[in-house]
Amino acid sequence: MSDKLFGRSARVTFGRNKTQGLSVTDLHMKFKITKTSEANPNKAEISVWNMNPEHRALAEQSDNIVSLECGYGLNAQGLPKLEGVFIGDVARVLTIKD
Repeated sequence: MSDKLFGRSARVTFGRNKTQGLSVTDLHMKFKITKTSEANPNKAEISVWNMNPEHRALAEQSDNIVSLECGYGLNAQGLPKLEGVFIGDVARVLTIKD
């Protein structure tokens, strides 16, 4: 956790339903969540940079679920305080070279 980020932390976890997924915490991330009061599902666009080939392959598997947790500061155990922000089905995964 970096002081430059004012104690901000984030974790993206993806995997198949009812199996242990892969959590990503120490990479550059960007996300945009669109929430509405309509009956349509909410949407999120989550970007993660510099994933290794093995992790990219896991992210690209079909039938994945993704969760995003974010927060500030540390809890009593010295771990980042994270709260669930989004959970949903992965509709599409893109690998793009910058």
